[in-house]
Amino acid sequence: MAIELSEKLEAEFVSLVENSWKIYRKYSWNNSVDEILIGAVIRSSLDKGYLLIDLKSEAPYYYSTAAGYDPSVSGYKQPINKHFLRFENPNDGSRLIYELERITQDLTETTVLGQLSRITIGYGEKSSKFSQVIETLKQEWKTTFVDVTEPGIISFDAEIAAGYIYSTVTIILNIAEYNKENIIGNIDYEKLDYHIEAVVHSLKKYLHGRDVL
Repeated sequence: MAIELSEKLEAEFVSLVENSWKIYRKYSWNNSVDEILIGAVIRSSLDKGYLLIDLKSEAPYYYSTAAGYDPSVSGYKQPINKHFLRFENPNDGSRLIYELERITQDLTETTVLGQLSRITIGYGEKSSKFSQVIETLKQEWKTTFVDVTEPGIISFDAEIAAGYIYSTVTIILNIAEYNKENIIGNIDYEKLDYHIEAVVHSLKKYLHGRDVL
């Protein structure tokens, strides 16, 4: 075999391997977004002095066609994944709670729309007038017609057993936007941590401003 042909074939082989790795990384990235997001939230919270006290991943469950999805597809099922995390600061007793849910799932969706995730963040402290606050919140919950799952709407929640009052808000993030140098899986933790800090700061200010502690 001529040397020139041999070199061309070898170069073509290298090109095929490189392209294969590009495709493999896309699939790998798509399948590991949940783990990356959980890791990023844990890292951010630990850096703030919080300790992880609870972590629960909801096993995927499914909507059937009866729930209003495409009835033309027999047996169509749509997986939903949610992850719940709770942290506590040993210095002041404050807590952070997270509910993480992927919006886009398969590779086609994520390629077109991005790695979208719905993230609900809550900041909480123990209330010295917990019973009074609970009664007030019950009245608000009965009269409100606001969909608190919409992004940017701050609401209150309570952890009755522990006596905590939380201010919570939902935001939607495209995790792909946190890729450093557009390299799949190379997360810009500093940028993500800054955004989480901005949310927590606003929640803390809102909680204190409502005089529920």
